[in-house]
Amino acid sequence: MTGITVPALDWDAEDLPTAFRRFRNYVNHVFNGPLAEQNEEAKASYLMLWLGPVGIELLETFSLTEKQKKEVKCILDRFETHCAPKTNFRLARSNLTKLKQHESESHDNFIARLRIQADKCKFGSSKCERILEQLIAGATHEKVQENLLAKDEKFTLDNAIDLCRTFEANKAHMAEFVSEKPQINAVRTSTVNRGGPQAAAQMDCSYCDRTHGYDRSQCPARRSICSYCGKMGHWAAVCRGKRYQNREQSFPSVPPPPSPCEYRNVIRRPQPHRAIHEVLATAVSDEEQLMFDSVRICSNTTTGVRKEAFVDVHVTIPRQPGSHSMHAKIDTGADGNILPLRCYKMLPPGLSLQKENIRISAYNDYQIPHHGSVTMNIQHGSCECVTKFYVVETDSPIILGLPTCEQLGVVTIHTHDAKNPAPHKMAAVTHQLNEPIRTTEYLRQLYPDCFEGLGQFNGTAHIELDPSVRPVVHAPRKCPIHLRKDLEKELDRMLKLGVIAKMDEPTEWVSSSRSLEKLTTHYVCVLTPKT
Repeated sequence: MTGITVPALDWDAEDLPTAFRRFRNYVNHVFNGPLAEQNEEAKASYLMLWLGPVGIELLETFSLTEKQKKEVKCILDRFETHCAPKTNFRLARSNLTKLKQHESESHDNFIARLRIQADKCKFGSSKCERILEQLIAGATHEKVQENLLAKDEKFTLDNAIDLCRTFEANKAHMAEFVSEKPQINAVRTSTVNRGGPQAAAQMDCSYCDRTHGYDRSQCPARRSICSYCGKMGHWAAVCRGKRYQNREQSFPSVPPPPSPCEYRNVIRRPQPHRAIHEVLATAVSDEEQLMFDSVRICSNTTTGVRKEAFVDVHVTIPRQPGSHSMHAKIDTGADGNILPLRCYKMLPPGLSLQKENIRISAYNDYQIPHHGSVTMNIQHGSCECVTKFYVVETDSPIILGLPTCEQLGVVTIHTHDAKNPAPHKMAAVTHQLNEPIRTTEYLRQLYPDCFEGLGQFNGTAHIELDPSVRPVVHAPRKCPIHLRKDLEKELDRMLKLGVIAKMDEPTEWVSSSRSLEKLTTHYVCVLTPKT
C-alpha cells in the first residue's frame, strides 16, 4: 500500500450514492491489485477500516451473519443498498432533459454525465437512444447537431461518440494550423535626428499644429482665441473639444449640408431673401424623426421684404439664480426646438446634454446630425413649459417649433370653421401623410362620427350576387309579446332614418330579423341573412 491513496468514503457528500459508487470501484481496484494476495477475511478488515467509525456502527445494525461480515462483496452490497435512495425515475428523466454541454466541456465528459443520469431513469433497452437524443439537444456546437440530425435510424450512440471525437480533433488541428500562420502586428519606423542641436530643439506643437521650439512663447497661437470653443491659447484646427464632439456625434461622418441655393441652381448673393417653412414628421422603425426649416429660396432680386418672427423667452437654469433670456425664431413648420451648438456653449453650467434616439431631417430628407438634447424651463408672459431643445451645429438662430409655440401662447391655430370643426377630416389628412390604417381601433379614432348610431352614407353601393346561389325566403320569427311595441318603435325609427324601406311586393330574398334588448334598456333589431 506504499504510494497508494487509501480509500475513504465521504459520508457527508451531497450525492452519497455517487460517492459510494466511486468508493466501491476504487476498493475493487485495490483488492485486485496491491492487496490481491490477502485472504477474504483480511480484505473485509481493510474495508471496515476504510469505511470508518460511521461504517462500523452501521454494520452492527445490519442483519448479517458472522460469515457474511467476512465477505467483501456481501458487505459492499449491503452498504450500497443502504446508500441508494428511493429515486423517482420521472424526476430523473426530467433532469436528464435539462442537461446541457458546458462551454469548455469535452463531448466525452458530457456523454459521461448523460450516462450517469440515464442510469437513474429506468429506460431499459432504450437507454442509449435517449442518451443520443439528449446529446443532440444539449451539444454546444451547431455543426455537431447538424451532423447528428442528418443520420438515419441505424446510427448508434457509439457512432455519435466517434463523430464528436472527430469533430474535436479537427477543431484542434485547425486552431493549430491557423496559429502557425505568420502575423505582422505592427511596424514601427524610427527616424534618426541628423539636424544637429538646432533641429533637436524643434517640436510639433499641439496648440498651433506647427513646428517650433520648446519655448511656449514661440507659439503663434498663445494669444489667439479658438473660433470653435472660444477659449484662448490654441487654434480651431487642433481644438480638443472639436475632436471630442466628433466622437460623440450621433451620426458620424456626416457631410456638411449643401447650400440651399444648389437645389435651385441660383447663385447666392448677399441680398434679402424669403424663407418657406414646411415640416413633416414621419415615423421610423425604431427612431423618431423630426424635420425642421426645410426649404429656403434665395432670390437674386431686391424686390420684397423678408419677414421673420422672433420672440424673447425667459429661461430658468437649475442652480443658477437670476433671469436668463433667449431670443428665438418662431417656426410653425418645425416639429421641435433647435438650439445651435454655439448658443449651448454660451449658456451657464447646469444644463446637461442627453443622448436622444431622434433623427432630424430637412424638407428634402437630408439628415441633420445632432449632439443630443437639453431640457429647459422656458416662460413667455404668463405661460410656462418644460421642453427639449436639440443641439445642432448650425449658423441659424434658435428655433421654437409649433408645439412649444402653442404651449407658450405665441401661436394659435384657427380653423376655417371654428363653430363646427371637423376633427376627423383633419385626422384623415394627418393619416394620409403619416401611415396606413392597420387596425379597426385606429379607424374609429380617425372617423368617430361614422361609428356612432345609425345613418346613411352618401352615394350608391353596388353589390353583385353569385348567380349560382338559389334565393332563400325565411319565415318570420316569433317575437315575445312584451317586446312587440318596442320592435314596432325601432322599425319606425329605422324607416325614418332610411336604414330600411317598406316593400309592397314579394321579393326573391327574405331574411328573418332578430330582436335584442340590451342591458342599457336600448332595443336593437338585427337582420340575420342566411343561404
